[in-house]
Amino acid sequence: MARTKRFTKRTISTNSNANELTSNEQEHNINSQLPTQELNSQPHDIVVHQQVPSAQSAPAHAASSTAQPTPAVAQSESVGDQSQDSNPRLRNPSQRTCNKYWVVDVLADNGEADEERLRVRDLLVLPPHKRVVVEWNEDNQPVGEAAGLFGGFLGHIACNPNIFPISYVRWPDVPKLYKDDAWHNTIKKIFVMDNDDHYHYCMGNMGKKWKDNRWRLANEIYEKDKSFQENLDLYPDGMTREQWASFLTYKTSEKAKKYSIINTANRAKQTIPHTLGSKLIARRKRELEIQEGRKFSRGEMYAVSHLRKDGNFINEEARLKNDNLTIEIEQANFEEEAFVHVFGKEHPGRVRGMGFGVVPSQIRRTSTSSASSSSSGPTQAEYDALKGELDTIKGKMVEFDTLKSQMALFMQNFVGQSPTNQVADLGSPGIRKSSHASHDPSDGPTISNQAPLPAKS
Repeated sequence: MARTKRFTKRTISTNSNANELTSNEQEHNINSQLPTQELNSQPHDIVVHQQVPSAQSAPAHAASSTAQPTPAVAQSESVGDQSQDSNPRLRNPSQRTCNKYWVVDVLADNGEADEERLRVRDLLVLPPHKRVVVEWNEDNQPVGEAAGLFGGFLGHIACNPNIFPISYVRWPDVPKLYKDDAWHNTIKKIFVMDNDDHYHYCMGNMGKKWKDNRWRLANEIYEKDKSFQENLDLYPDGMTREQWASFLTYKTSEKAKKYSIINTANRAKQTIPHTLGSKLIARRKRELEIQEGRKFSRGEMYAVSHLRKDGNFINEEARLKNDNLTIEIEQANFEEEAFVHVFGKEHPGRVRGMGFGVVPSQIRRTSTSSASSSSSGPTQAEYDALKGELDTIKGKMVEFDTLKSQMALFMQNFVGQSPTNQVADLGSPGIRKSSHASHDPSDGPTISNQAPLPAKS
């Protein structure tokens, strides 16, 4: 049966482009005809040089997902225009200088970093001895222009069925073998990645885009009024028929229909869209902090992410939420409490006003440390008072020690003037002077607990 509907996708063929792109001028003419948004955000412009792990190492149930070989990229594609202007101007690292490419720092093997202008497609022909430097903020979120380039590249990888097949129901079901292969053999060879936090961010970001890609395929290609076989014939370019069949099997199941109803209802509850587009909140926050020279709070970023260009909120509900949030922040001790009072408890895996990559546990740790640091101010006076009391006690103890020394000296002198055979242990509580001795000094001191003398007959 002839296909009646195909998923629009542009692939770069080695043979055709090798013949057509014979000079930089021709390449510029072709690229100028492509929409800017398509070059930088759409995940279907190009196919990544990446092969799915072999069937021997992959799980048995993933064997049917092995896709056809990926077409190679034309060698005539040059890495982005790296020529410098005759009168270069200092660029603001917080803002994008051009919507056709990203100005990023590229690190060479010798440790030297150069500024280059790159597009997502240029990363696929980047020399192997060069890697793009990505800046990360304190919450382990990418920021700066490199973050935009990085996000677009992760989208291309996540939406490539040769790397991550859509035949799996959930992102956690995708074998770790595929994820680690993309991390070590693709991402780390193009970007400078340092630790496990970067790995977790990449996996979470690609998981979201992989899920969104499945949703897009279901809405743009799958037709409910057609039979399974008719939809099967509509499998997209760049994807095997077997992989599409596995996706349709789940899509037409009762479980998928049930979740579709639930997800549709939940989506309808989201009545306050943000106005940042594809830009992450972390990137916008860094831009504002560089421009204003100060830190921006979660509450401020909520207003920023829901304002139009004319300065008005996206809708009335967003304005009311912002007003209530401002009042709660002024009355509450922490922003976390204010957000909970206005919006309710945070959902697992995300935090309002912080952007992708931040989880509630990070905010709780930050709030705890902030509470500890803020509490040190009010108790400083109490600490000084206690320290003063302690110094007073120490002074009195010194005086007591001095008095004790004087008393010991006095007792030593007193004992030295008494007869040797009449020296008494004045420290013993059971020995005291008799009253007779006090009235008759000539008899000397007596011991009160001595046995009485026998009576004279």
